[in-house]
Amino acid sequence: MFGMLFHQVAYLQDLGFPPQGVAAAAGAVGLASLPARFLLPALSDLLSPWWLAAAILAALAASALLLPGAGAWWRVYAYVGVFGAAFGAVLPMRAAIMARRFGGPRYGRLMGLQQLFLALATAAGPFLGGLVRDAAGSYTPAWLAASALCLAAVPLLLYASPTRRR
Repeated sequence: MFGMLFHQVAYLQDLGFPPQGVAAAAGAVGLASLPARFLLPALSDLLSPWWLAAAILAALAASALLLPGAGAWWRVYAYVGVFGAAFGAVLPMRAAIMARRFGGPRYGRLMGLQQLFLALATAAGPFLGGLVRDAAGSYTPAWLAASALCLAAVPLLLYASPTRRR
């Protein structure tokens, strides 16, 4: 997710989109993230936060598939909307899940421990994305890998749900 966020401008320029439009699209990702930051955690009071988070990961995977080979602006706009909304919902949904699973004094310790791994992933994603771009000559393999990783996380997340049958 962070590899996509940090390399999206360079990828869109590699695909031939002009810098001014690419800059506007990157800014629109931030705007698209705002509604999901507020709505999905509230929705998690009505629906399973694990299923909502799984849908968010699936949306991130789908957004990654919108850019490879994109030559039309509609695909960029679709990417901006889907990626932005999903990106905005990830961290609030993480907190909602952790609060339901580990309340009380463990919540803060576990969120802090997770933050360590999140910080490492935040650094590793862009670094690995750049390595893949340099090796392959394109960001497409990195975007496909990001999509595959997001999809692979869906069943793991649902398996960790306390509501699944044991």
